[in-house]
Amino acid sequence: MLHPKSPFLRERLALLYKLGSGSCGAIFKAIDFLNFRPLAVKFIHVTNKNKRKQLVQELIALHDIPQNTGSSVDDDGSNQILGFIDAFSNIQDETVGLVVEYMDYGSLQNLVDAGGIADERVLANISKQCLLGLRFLHGKNQIHYFN
Repeated sequence: MLHPKSPFLRERLALLYKLGSGSCGAIFKAIDFLNFRPLAVKFIHVTNKNKRKQLVQELIALHDIPQNTGSSVDDDGSNQILGFIDAFSNIQDETVGLVVEYMDYGSLQNLVDAGGIADERVLANISKQCLLGLRFLHGKNQIHYFN
């Protein structure tokens, strides 16, 4: 049940539509009715031991990433990483929901599927941002995997 003024994010979220699926579950666009902020929620099934292990690894990785300040003054690469907002369990579905910032332009795969980008300067900037994010993750001894 939706409770727009609840202190618990889980009770203020409304799932809008499915963004995609990964190796562990589905990702949905959601809205937080307290501040109308768009978010992404990744639901991970926890009945499988390997999925639980991956969930714990993801939570540790997300916890270690500082919140995005939006500042590009001394960019260490953390601004290129989606910020972790919250996590909650859903006993009925045997899932855990990981709530992260919503990336409103979609994935890089979406760009490729739409025909790519012809402007070399835009491609250079996208590459730079990806590499800054990867450098930041590697500096934290984290890896990024692709599905």
